[in-house]
Amino acid sequence: MEDQFRRYKIEEVLDKELRNHLPSVTLEQIMNTNDNRKKQFNKRLIPVMISCVIVFASMISPSARAVIEGWLQFSKVEEGKTHIGWSWDNTAGNEQKNYQSLKELESEFNTLIPFPQVLSNLEVNEAHKQYQYSANIKNNELIAFHYRLKIKGRSYNLMATRAAKRPEFSAGTAKNSVIDKEIKINGIPGRMLAIHDMNIFHIYLEKDHWKLVLTASSGGLDTKSGRKVTESEIIKLAESITW
Repeated sequence: MEDQFRRYKIEEVLDKELRNHLPSVTLEQIMNTNDNRKKQFNKRLIPVMISCVIVFASMISPSARAVIEGWLQFSKVEEGKTHIGWSWDNTAGNEQKNYQSLKELESEFNTLIPFPQVLSNLEVNEAHKQYQYSANIKNNELIAFHYRLKIKGRSYNLMATRAAKRPEFSAGTAKNSVIDKEIKINGIPGRMLAIHDMNIFHIYLEKDHWKLVLTASSGGLDTKSGRKVTESEIIKLAESITW
């Protein structure tokens, strides 16, 4: 009995000593705590990541933003091969027809076409000019309208359509000098696209069911003309559009 009692006391003492050295929390509690910390960290991390994206987007150049927004497909090219232009799906039609005047074209299709008054004045008042009105037609319906005017030192182009899609602009320059910015013309939102080292500007506008691209470039009938096209010049041209 005495030996049995002695063994019991020894086991009791050992049990108390081991308890003093056991951790105060279980492994499961530790894992749960760790998971909670990860969740809290992730919650803090998401706003930080969003903030970084916002900051990054605000630092992107206008030409890079255009690529992201699907406006301007931009690429670097070799010196001397700088270009800018656009294409427009579903505007070709299956027939093209020329006209003597805007009035004749509008009368045939019983519609009013957006047109800059400045170009009408130039066509009448310039002594030397070349101009052309044409239409892309499909099943006797007007698909797209084109106007071209050349005078001394200037070339102008206008394309208007009721197509559902917007045009796709593309540019290439060795100097990464693309101009791409949002504008407003008489309250109508639009886009200005150009290259700094080229004398050509495009303005895109849409109102109601019409979409159009207006272009102004140097040269014209006098290809040696050195007078550059300016932003204010093409903006005034666009402001004279009668919708």
